[in-house]
Formats: sequence, structure tokens, C-alpha cells
Amino acid sequence: MIIVVEGLTGKNAADKVKFGGNNVIKITGNPFFTDATTQLAALSTTTNDLKKANDEGKASAIAVAENAFDIANKVMVMYIQTKIIGLPDDLAKEMVDSTEYQTKKKGSKIIADISAKKGTEANTVDLRKKVTTGKKKVAYIWQMATIIGDAANWDYCKFSTKASVTVDGLLSNVRYYFRVAVVIGDVTSDYSVVTSCTVD
Repeated sequence: MIIVVEGLTGKNAADKVKFGGNNVIKITGNPFFTDATTQLAALSTTTNDLKKANDEGKASAIAVAENAFDIANKVMVMYIQTKIIGLPDDLAKEMVDSTEYQTKKKGSKIIADISAKKGTEANTVDLRKKVTTGKKKVAYIWQMATIIGDAANWDYCKFSTKASVTVDGLLSNVRYYFRVAVVIGDVTSDYSVVTSCTVD
């Protein structure tokens, strides 16, 4: 499995402006990401704002603009990660390589477990990985299906950096099955044992 990484470690504000500008150019009109309009607009705006703040040299303004840029950048990474979930590694890597982002590939196994219960809102399920890793920079790939076994059609439902998520928009009186994989750096676990839940 291909995992998208930002590649911004150690970069200062000027480096981020260059990185963001290059990414806006590479993603604009990119046939892989034609529906990235919202994410692209946010990345473009925050890159321009960071450039302006950096040019003016005010530390407080730079900090605010850099934080906004970092958030927009993470949103773009998660959007791309969503797009490539379930694709063959060669195609996923080609898609990521068409941007300024980098990839890491699946490594050894990590044990993953999961629990599911009805959410507090109607037609929702709360999912939680029971045992967390205790490590930073961990991500979770959540999937769901309405049948299990050889005929199961596992669909991506969430990609998160937290060990719990809420899945909404579910149908009443339908049993849903869920599983999770854990990503730590360049290592991705196998999917967890399946759990299930039915919403009212």
C-alpha cells in the first residue's frame, strides 16, 4: 500500500512557499485530481498568504500564515490518500509523483483491533481502535462493507490521524462491518479483525 507523506520536515516558511507554489502548479489541471478544487484553492490561498507574511518579515504574521498553510497542506495530503486507497501501487505512486508529495510503501505487520458502537447522532457509528500505539505520526485507514467473506466489497470510509472516528450517512436496520489498518511511518498493518454494528 502506498502512503502519502508531505516531505516538509525541516522546511522554513520560504521553503514552504516554494513547495506550495510548485504543488499548486502541478495539481492545477492534473487529470488525476480534477475534483480537488476546494483543497487546491485552500493550498493556493494559504501559500500566497504565507509568501506575503514572509516577505513582510513579521514573526507573528508568519506563524499564523504558516499554521494555516500546514493545515491546508495536510488536507491536500488526506485528499490524495483517499484517492489512491485501493489502487495498485504503481498507479498510486504515479499519481503522487505527479505532485510535490512523496510516498512510503507498506512494510512489516502491525496488529490492529477495533470496536464499533452506535453513535449519539442518528445513522452514525463510532469506531475506535482499542489499543493505541503510543507513537506519534500514526494514521488509520478505516473500511466498511455490508457483507463479509469472499464476496465482501470493502469500501474506504475514513482516513484519520486519530484512533477514533464517526461514520455517518448509514442506513437504518442495515448491519455494517468495519475494519482498520494502522500506518506508522512507512509501515502499514494488515487489516484488523472485523467488527459490526447496526444503526436504528
